[in-house]
Amino acid sequence: MTATVTDVSNNTSEVSQCLTVTKLSEPTLVTLGGSSSEVPELLLDWNDVTGASSYTFQYATQSDISDSVEVMGLTASKFPMNVLLADGTYYWCARALGSSTESRFSSSFTFVVMPLFGQVTLLVLSALIAGFLWWRR
Repeated sequence: MTATVTDVSNNTSEVSQCLTVTKLSEPTLVTLGGSSSEVPELLLDWNDVTGASSYTFQYATQSDISDSVEVMGLTASKFPMNVLLADGTYYWCARALGSSTESRFSSSFTFVVMPLFGQVTLLVLSALIAGFLWWRR
């Protein structure tokens, strides 16, 4: 990129030195959308972006991310979602930041927080089925 300046008398300066501007590509999310978290910590992951020095991560309950919580200054391309969240579907996205530029936010993915009762019921049913199959052997 180069620039010139024109004053009110229509005099134009010399062309400035050339400055290279690097556009960062938006992150590509790695974790599959629509997956359920049945563990207290879900690791949300996206690809490393060449030239990025940090990342901003957002999560929300609205699909347009309008009610987002933003986490800035992440140095790794992943976020351990170990925050206690209410049951429901959540949407998340990330963007890369460089020394003088930032990417657009990625498209959003989803994750689901299941009720604790649902997780306990699933474990009990799994144990009962395993016990039954063991007994039938």
